[in-house]
Amino acid sequence: MNKTNTKTREQIQESYIQWDLNQMSNDDLKQFFIDTQNRELNDLDDDELVIEVKQYAPQLVENITLSI
Repeated sequence: MNKTNTKTREQIQESYIQWDLNQMSNDDLKQFFIDTQNRELNDLDDDELVIEVKQYAPQLVENITLSI
């Protein structure tokens, strides 16, 4: 095995992530973030969503009633 051409999984993964990131525009990154957040938050039930928002941005859910 040629040691100079050996990479760990983590190194390959990091290289790919960096390459992929470099291919994206700011608009691409923004849309990716929005899509990822929506996917993750859609997995939460209503109570879990409120708890999540309270943890990071409590001002968004102060003095509100959740309307379903």
